[in-house]
Amino acid sequence: MAPSVSPPPEFFRPPELPQIPSPPSKPSRGRSRKGAHKSEGMYRDQLARTLSGVTEVTTPTGRVDIVTRTEIIEVEAAARWKHALGQILAYCYYYPSHQKRIHLYREVDPTVLDQICTQCWRNGVRVTWQA
Repeated sequence: MAPSVSPPPEFFRPPELPQIPSPPSKPSRGRSRKGAHKSEGMYRDQLARTLSGVTEVTTPTGRVDIVTRTEIIEVEAAARWKHALGQILAYCYYYPSHQKRIHLYREVDPTVLDQICTQCWRNGVRVTWQA
């Protein structure tokens, strides 16, 4: 069995982002909602503004949520982290000199977050998150 190697701390450091206001509630279609969730687009746009990135950049395999000078970033709800990982691995071939990163939002159990970070680190993908 290979020795356990811990990823460097900078892989886990979340960015300092201002709080994003919740979007207005949409009328429900007969179903009650406990509260409006912030949309992926709101998180994506806020992060892109903070990093001076470009959003929704088209590649042959889909659209990268954010492209900066040095990173490609996929933004996703924490529960969909595996989708984000797959997407960023598909996009990285079109940006070989960029750091791969997924930015997760919503609450996530610390144990699960540790597993997410380990899997992503093994694939060379940096993880950041915000609640």
